[in-house]
Formats: sequence, C-alpha cells, structure tokens
Amino acid sequence: MKEQLEQFLDNRDRYVICTADIIYTAYMKPEAEDEVEKKHPLSEEELEMAKEIEKASPSQLVKMMRKSLPSHVQMILRKKLLEFDDEVFQDIAERIISSRQEVFANHAAYYLLRSAADARKWIIDNYGEVKSENMKSLLCMVIGVKGNPSDVPFLMDEARRFERDFPDESYSQGPVIALEHIEDRWNKGDFPDFV
Repeated sequence: MKEQLEQFLDNRDRYVICTADIIYTAYMKPEAEDEVEKKHPLSEEELEMAKEIEKASPSQLVKMMRKSLPSHVQMILRKKLLEFDDEVFQDIAERIISSRQEVFANHAAYYLLRSAADARKWIIDNYGEVKSENMKSLLCMVIGVKGNPSDVPFLMDEARRFERDFPDESYSQGPVIALEHIEDRWNKGDFPDFV
C-alpha cells in the first residue's frame, strides 16, 4: 500500500496554498502563533472581543465559531474552546454535519486537530452526513493527522472524487495533505504494523 500511496502523491500537485494548507501549517507549527501573539498586541476593539470570549459559556463559544474575527482574536477563541474540550465536542460535532459556513469550518478543523476526543472515529462514523464539501475536505485532513495507513484508500478515493466533481475548487487538497502526512509518518517508522 505504501508504494501505491507514493505513486498517487507523485501524480498530484502538492504545493497548492488553500485553507486546508493554512490550517495544517498552523497545526504543525504552533510556536508561530505564540510569536504572533507576542509581536502584535491586541487593539482596544480586539481586547473587548477577547474579554467577551473569556466570559463566554461553552455553548456561547461554539456560537462564536460562526463569527468573522480578527486573526489574533480567532487564536484566543480557539484556545478557549480547547479549555472546554469535553463540553463543546458534541455541540461542534452536530454543527459540523449541517453547517455550510466557511468560517465555522475553519474553526472546527482547527479544533478537531487539537481536541483530545477521538475525532477520527467520529469523522469516519459521520462523514456521509456532512453537508458541506469544504467541510469534508477539512475533515479528510483531520483524518490524515489523527489516522494511519488504513485510512489511505478512503482518502485517495475522496481526493479523486473532489478532483472529478469539483475541478475548480481546492477541496482535493484536504485529502492530499492528509495522505502526505501519513506518508511522512510512515517514512519515519510510525506505522511498523503496516506494510
């Protein structure tokens, strides 16, 4: 299967900048966010938004995932969601199925990558119910980060489907990034039980 994966990726453009790539890069380099926070203090308006986030209940935090926020404030919201991981997971999961909003999808993907919950299992079990193709693309990325080589056939099928059905969108990059992540881990010896 490893050889098949390598051949599949060799036939794909692997350097497309898209939402999935940006979220994945942020996940792989969390120290970059800390640097941004140190170098760019919050404006008065952003400080007010941050205070609102700090006072919010878990359900209010989930509702805030639909808001367009300045990037500094987004980081604060995302960290706060993770503080309430157990309380917000189910609410976020239910909204993932029905939401078609891009802002929510981005926050949800960021959250799932860092959640202690078994996001991969939940995604596999509910993927067919998800209404948004953009969300599905981002969920594929999460599967790759949280998954293993057993996910390769599904991810390759999804990459092909996105390429075929949505040639003008970058949706295929979600599963391609996922496959690259699995390939990289495989090459580092993380999956000794898979051939």
